[in-house]
Amino acid sequence: MPVKFINIVFNPAAAGGRKRRMKMNTFFNCTSHPLSGEQRAALKDSEVLSLTPENQKKFSQVPAKTKLDLSVYTKSIQRQLATLPNRSRVLVQGESTVTHFLVEMCFRLGLTPIAAVTRREAVEDPKTGVKTSVFKHLGWRPYLQYKEKISIR
Repeated sequence: MPVKFINIVFNPAAAGGRKRRMKMNTFFNCTSHPLSGEQRAALKDSEVLSLTPENQKKFSQVPAKTKLDLSVYTKSIQRQLATLPNRSRVLVQGESTVTHFLVEMCFRLGLTPIAAVTRREAVEDPKTGVKTSVFKHLGWRPYLQYKEKISIR
């Protein structure tokens, strides 16, 4: 798992004024919604960062145009990604063409793009009989990148 090292002073007096090194995973939520409680719990040892509210809104409201220049439309999201430490994990999910574009951008920036793996469970309210879908977080799956031309026979 990719790791970022940061310096944190735990107790300056006990450490003789020196800073200790602590491992911390950097995780970036590049989606249009906040992480679920289960996802946050799975990231308890990580530094969790997210898109700005403006960029979350932009990702959730991609215009329905066939000719949309994604390099221009996602420029502010790209700027946020470019500030992340190398090999940070980046959860990228949303509108499919924007997701594809941002996953490629992550690879080019040396980041690790991932997707959330969930299982949909139907839950029925015993009083009303209304069924709702609940998504159960199972983990993370990395996006793969082909580095060579492939031939499928």
